[in-house]
Formats: sequence, structure tokens, C-alpha cells
Amino acid sequence: MKKINIRWLILPILIAGAFYLTACTDKSDVDTGSFITMDKTGYTDFLEKNKGKVVLVNVFASWCPSCQAEMPLLNNIYSEFKGENFVMIGLSIDKKMDDLSKFIKDYNVDCPVYLGADDLMTHLKVTGVPETFLYDKKGKLVNKTIGPINENYNEKIKNIL
Repeated sequence: MKKINIRWLILPILIAGAFYLTACTDKSDVDTGSFITMDKTGYTDFLEKNKGKVVLVNVFASWCPSCQAEMPLLNNIYSEFKGENFVMIGLSIDKKMDDLSKFIKDYNVDCPVYLGADDLMTHLKVTGVPETFLYDKKGKLVNKTIGPINENYNEKIKNIL
């Protein structure tokens, strides 16, 4: 039986580890430019500060076709309801800030946009994009839509305003 040199077994493991560490960069390694990251604590604070208002939170990504398709509807909702005890924010899962900036410009996104931290996405149990969360004036989650919203979504908002 041929004897195996242990060095030849360790070398592939070290190379694989180097690739893993390079690929799994933390969000803090990404240049976020002017975008602010919202974590679980920040989200909880945001909801608490906006009690008494209806809150819509949309989780999206610039590269997502469904997110691109629903953005005009979200823009219309924001235009229609802002200032009526209504707050809306976007939470992006983008890693490339140039792509996110281009998306905001191309789709005329008016609502505030934050980067969603990993702990927040876990807390919200986000399974993909887009996902939309609707909270009533008491801060209670009244609707979670997985996938794009439809043209009748503003009726849900009217019903809880």
C-alpha cells in the first residue's frame, strides 16, 4: 500500500479555506457610501418611533426582476399616502452600492432606503426578495407579502389608516 503524504491533504483544505474567507466578506467590508445599515435593534427602534403611523417596509434588491416590476407601485403608494400617518422605507440586500444607487435613480425611489443587516433579515425571516411588511398604528404586523405586491395593495393601507 502506498503511503500518502499528509501535506497533499492539507494543501487543498488551506486553498478552499482561503477561497471561503475571500467570498464571505462581512457587510462592513463593503463600501456603503451614503447608505446606512439598519440592524435588528435599529429596526425595532424605527417601529417604536413610528407608533401611531402605518408603516410599510419593502425588502428588495436592485438585481431582482420582481423588485424592479413592483417599484412603480411602491412609488405610487408612497406618493399617495406619505404625510397621512404613513411611513415607508426600503431595505436593500444589495452588496454593490453602485447598483443600488443606479436602481434608486432609474426607478425614482423617493422613500428612504437602508441596507438590511444580516441579523435583521434573519429576525424578519426574509426568504427572498421582494417581501413587504405592513404594520398598523399600534406597531403590529398585519400583513407580510412574499413576492411582489399587486395594484390592490393600497386598499390594505386604506383599511388600517
